[in-house]
Amino acid sequence: MDLTTKVILIVLFMFFATLSLIFILNPNLVSVFPGVGFTKEMMYEWRLRTIIPALYFTICYFIYRFFAGRNPTTTLWPIYIVITSFVITQFIAFFSMGITILQIFCFLISLGTAFNLRMADLKRSRQIIGRF
Repeated sequence: MDLTTKVILIVLFMFFATLSLIFILNPNLVSVFPGVGFTKEMMYEWRLRTIIPALYFTICYFIYRFFAGRNPTTTLWPIYIVITSFVITQFIAFFSMGITILQIFCFLISLGTAFNLRMADLKRSRQIIGRF
């Protein structure tokens, strides 16, 4: 695994671990991300239009994979699917909410992360196949 992928995975781990603990202990503590420019109502709507549907898309995808008899190729695959679902829901949210520079920046970061994870998954898949 190259350094870029390791850094991305470490940052994602720290970000999601911190937010999950914050939202478990006090969901109102982070009502609006700093610098976004959203009101509490807009942030609530953004979460409803991006994060929750991304979770549901991910669950549906893995249920489909189960019934299709397919397993993820590497441990990076589920992480890639979650990030890709989030990219899709962010893109759809552009059409229903106002677009800001920060939203576009976050979308591009998410898109770059998904691309990097996909490339790392392909590389790891080739390594696994090469062993057999």
